[in-house]
Formats: sequence, C-alpha cells, structure tokens
Amino acid sequence: MNETARQAAKLCVLGAAAFTTGLANAEHSELLDVLLKNGAINKKQYEELAKGAQEKEEKKDEENVGISLKKGQLVFKSEDDEFKFQVGGRVMLDAAWYDNDDVSRGDADFGNGTEVRRARVFVKGTMWNDWHFKGQYDFAGNETEIKDAYIEYTGLKKAIGFPLAIKMGNFKEPFSLEEVTSSKYITFMERGMPNVFAPSRNLGVQLSTHGEMLSGGWSFAGGAFGTGIDDDAESGIDESYAGAGRLTLAPIANKTQVVHLGGGVEYRILKGDAGDEIRLRERPESHIADHRLVDARFSNTTGNPLEGDLLKYGGEAAMVWGPFSVQGEYIIAEYDIDDGPSPEFEGWYAYTSIFLTGESRSYKAKNGTFSRVKPKGIVGKGGWGAWEIAGRYSYLDLNDDNVEGGRESNWTVGLNWYATPSIRFMANVIFADADLPNGTSDNPNILQVRGQVDF
Repeated sequence: MNETARQAAKLCVLGAAAFTTGLANAEHSELLDVLLKNGAINKKQYEELAKGAQEKEEKKDEENVGISLKKGQLVFKSEDDEFKFQVGGRVMLDAAWYDNDDVSRGDADFGNGTEVRRARVFVKGTMWNDWHFKGQYDFAGNETEIKDAYIEYTGLKKAIGFPLAIKMGNFKEPFSLEEVTSSKYITFMERGMPNVFAPSRNLGVQLSTHGEMLSGGWSFAGGAFGTGIDDDAESGIDESYAGAGRLTLAPIANKTQVVHLGGGVEYRILKGDAGDEIRLRERPESHIADHRLVDARFSNTTGNPLEGDLLKYGGEAAMVWGPFSVQGEYIIAEYDIDDGPSPEFEGWYAYTSIFLTGESRSYKAKNGTFSRVKPKGIVGKGGWGAWEIAGRYSYLDLNDDNVEGGRESNWTVGLNWYATPSIRFMANVIFADADLPNGTSDNPNILQVRGQVDF
C-alpha cells in the first residue's frame, strides 16, 4: 500500500469516527473537503455525506430547543442558552369616578368612565449571547403605537474589562426613577404629576454600565436622542435633539433592604416651525378623564420658527426596610426660548408604603429600578397574596416668567392586592387641589380602580 493509499484509509477511519461521535458540523465539512481532495470519496459521495451531516445537525438543533413558562412567561431557548425568544404582554383595565365641587360655576366635568389603560404585547430575545432585541406595541384606545423598538449589544466586557451595553432604537431616555420603572411595578395607578417633565421614549443611542458598591451597586446610562417615533407636534419639539444621563448609587441593596440615591439630567435643543408653541399639561393622576387642570403654553413673540433650549435635572431617593418603603423625586425644567419667555417649572412627590403581609419591594441595582413584587402566598395555592397600603403627596408648579399654567397639589391613598406575581388589583383615592391658569380653583375628588395582568 503506497503512502497516498495509507493516508486515504486513515482519513476514512477518521471520517467514520467523526460521524459516529457527532462532531460539530464545521468539523464534518473540513474533513469531507480533505477526503474529496485526496480522492478517498467522489463528488457525489461528498454531496450525500454533507447533506446527511447537515440534516443531522438541524435535527439535533430542533431537539435541543427548550420551551418553558418561566414565571408565567413563554420562553423559547436553545440548549446552550445562546438563543432566547420571549413573547409576553400586559393588560390594565381601569374604572374611575369623579366628585367635583360645582360644575355649574365652571369646575371641570370629568365624567365617570372605564378604559383599557394599557394593552401591550412584546417580543424580545437574545442572539449569540450578546445581541438583544425588543419590540413592544400598545393597542389601547383602538390605536396601535410603537413603544420599545431597539437592539442592544453587551459583548464588550471581555475586551474592556467592565460591562458596557450599547443600545440603539426607540426606548426610554435615562431620566427619573418613576419613569424608567415599568408601569407594571409602580406603586400607584399613575405616576406622580412631576412625570410631565420626564422625556420618556425617544429615538437614540445609549451607553450603559454598572458595578458593585459596598453591599449593593451603582449604574450609569447616558446617550443622545432625537424625538419619538410618534412626534407630538403641539409640544414644539418635533425637530429637537438632546443629551441625557442618569446615575444611581445603591450602597445597600438586598432582598429586604435598599438605599437608593440618584439623579438625572437632560439638555435639549428645541427647534420647531413658525407658530409652534411649547405646551406642558398634566392630568390629576387619573387617566380616564381627558382633562388637565394645569396647562402651560408659551412660544416666541416674533412669529419666527421656534428655537431655544431646555435643561431638566432632578434628584431621586428611595429606601426599603423590610415591608416599609419610601420614595421621592424633585425635578426642575428650565426653558430658554429665543425672543420669548424663560420660565423655570418644578415638581416633586414623596410617598410611603407598607406591606401588611410582610413582603418587600424588589430592586435591581444594575439599572437602579424597582421590579416585580413576589407574594409570600399565591391565591389559588393556599395563600392570600400580598397586600400593600400607600400614601403619596405630589406637587406641580407651571407658573413662572409671565407663563400662567397653574399649580396643583394632590394627596393619594392607595391599596394594592398582588394575588399572584403577575396579577394585581389596585384602588386609589385622590384629593386634588388646583389653582387654575384663569385664576380660579378646582378641587375634584377621585376614586379609581384597576385590574392588571402581565404575561
């Protein structure tokens, strides 16, 4: 047997061993190339063996795809966890009743009612470990609205030595603890009135990182943003762009104890068409009645295209101590309109809550937000769920520099029943007190309830 024949025989034995032991598809391909080059197999045999190896690999991949209901959420993933795909959503159903002072004298007639506050579905996933994506759509009000639509890369840690994520698309700017905490997990049915200053979702690119700090952690996120997918032309910022950042420090962060401090800033260049105006208005922490007690409008005085800038900054703090928690924020918005007013508005809120059943609010130090409450006992499995009572005061001032938008302060009492980790029932009683832009006052009382489920 000559040397060529011996090599061919050896390669044939190696080829058989490779197939029987299930080597990776790439190894099969390389081995077949060598066999073909040395004349051990012909072209037809090469194609048949390659096709068989590919079919075997595809079948193996199909068998290794896992499907699970992780915490009630449908998740698909590969055996090596490099690929994940999740489908979910949320539904929030609200009802509200309004008791106003005297509609006949001009006080707002809110009108009792019901609504689907949120009806969202999302898909999100991971590809090759480090690439993440999410698409979220809202169908409330018989309208389709894109919420989140982004991709994110998290694979730089090995190269630079610390975690760094790059996100691009439509998502929330890093500003305000209440805003970046999901509506699924906020303590009251609606965020406090100072949320009118939060920029929420816009198109942009963001860098974020996090690390350890004492027994907790810290986080930072910053980026450049334009406006959202659905621009609000009446706001006067339909051609604007901004830079924003948020830093959080949590020296204590465990399951039952949290100390959170943070701050955010956004600087935005305002640009709009001639005749555009800036408008800030806010509901009295109740969404069903499309009525705002405070409403500020202003623009330049020359009729030229709107130009100027906006600086927002705020501080945030929260503490969790077993079943007891407190949280508060203070936000300032400084406008400087060319050939126009330069008002400085402010707002703040503070609240406290306690779980009567002993649970604690759940906190994530890596992004400085609160997350899902997990009842100690689940209704339907022998438990009573988690019960929480809360009280909040919020204040908003939209009067300054000849801009009269009004002032409002609200007291809210809330009761939350977490029947399961994904099903919650809420009730809020709101006592509003507003000094209106026209110089009068309005003091509606509001009762509202919600049933929500996320999956």
